[in-house]
Amino acid sequence: MSRKIEFCGQIFLWNITGYDYKKERESVEMKKKAMQEIRKKIFIMLCFAFLCTVGISVHVQADSDIGVTELSEDERYNPEYYKPISRRAKTRMASMDSFENKVVTALQKLEKKIDISEYGLSEKELKTAYFQILNDHPEFFYVETKYSYSYNDKGIVSITPVYSMEDEQQIHEIQGKMDAAVNEAISCISDDMEDYEKAWLFMTG
Repeated sequence: MSRKIEFCGQIFLWNITGYDYKKERESVEMKKKAMQEIRKKIFIMLCFAFLCTVGISVHVQADSDIGVTELSEDERYNPEYYKPISRRAKTRMASMDSFENKVVTALQKLEKKIDISEYGLSEKELKTAYFQILNDHPEFFYVETKYSYSYNDKGIVSITPVYSMEDEQQIHEIQGKMDAAVNEAISCISDDMEDYEKAWLFMTG
């Protein structure tokens, strides 16, 4: 089927029999639907990849569990916690004197977390060693007898100390007053005093 069209004195024949507009529209719609399906599949794949990544991240974090230790009133005067930290014990990779130096340095700097994974300590070993250090260092008056820790199947990974104060200037001021009081008490001690008299002087002075 042809249709005559006159334009500017010229006659054109427009053959419209070989073109199916309905079929062309259907073809375009099918292509659109196909692209939508492809986009949907890509979106689903990206979501799946994201969920897998999150799942792996959560699994890695779950490799370390969390525990909390707090010294009870009954344990406070346990003589084991007043002994010097053992230098004889050798841990998996390092000695306990190295452990003490690391913890002391970290507490002086008010560090939030102390990595002790190299020592491979058990919960009981850590508890004994930590409180031995605190009792041997009265200058750590700002460190609470409580801490949390992370651990895995190889031992304790890290310690998170609890501080009663975190203002370094305030801590230094109190330490200065304590040092002055100790020096004053020492100046009152004479060679002829008995040990109980010296102890009484420190307790009351």
